[in-house]
Amino acid sequence: MSQCLLDHTDGFEVGNAYLRTFEFKRKKHKIYYMAVNKRTLVTYRDGKFTKHTSAKDGHSSIAISVADLCFKWEIGIKEFDDFMQNYFQPSEEARIAAREKQDR
Repeated sequence: MSQCLLDHTDGFEVGNAYLRTFEFKRKKHKIYYMAVNKRTLVTYRDGKFTKHTSAKDGHSSIAISVADLCFKWEIGIKEFDDFMQNYFQPSEEARIAAREKQDR
């Protein structure tokens, strides 16, 4: 995983999705991110996840489902879950509930 370090001031809200729009060669581009901590965003580009420590400037918080974010990143939900479990772990209550649901 590559990492790009930029200036950071305001923090991101963990678990929120962010969008950055920019123009390159007269064409608008959009990059979708997921905040994994107060100063770090993750995106999926060129077949891999990358971390970006960045300022909040230029990044807009957006409401998007995990399914839609995976669609934008062109990955499956399992690939998303497998990577994000490094940052987000379910509570013990959620684990017990999931096990009980599987046993039914």
